[in-house]
Amino acid sequence: MCPPVLFSQSERRTRLVLALLLVGLTAVAYIPAMNGGFVWDDDDYVQDNLTLADAHQARGESAATMRHYRRALKPEPDRVETYLKLGNALLGQNAVAEAIDHYRRALQPKPTYR
Repeated sequence: MCPPVLFSQSERRTRLVLALLLVGLTAVAYIPAMNGGFVWDDDDYVQDNLTLADAHQARGESAATMRHYRRALKPEPDRVETYLKLGNALLGQNAVAEAIDHYRRALQPKPTYR
């Protein structure tokens, strides 16, 4: 006895092509995230992390503050404001040597000042 045929051969081929296309498009969409961890197409990522860091600092949440300042530095390592804010936060945690290091980085000549 033959099994019932649910789809014709051309329908199966069409569905297979569509499924492969969907898988391919999904993979292409995630390649930037897999390579760099995040997609930094604009300033929103940096600004959002600076805002979150400031909010956490106001609440006295030092671990979250440091995490967001460091995230903000990844896509824009030349951003003076971020080094200064991170230095201030570290100084508030008595991490003087690390704070000085960030202040020095803020003072180094930058190709673009922000």
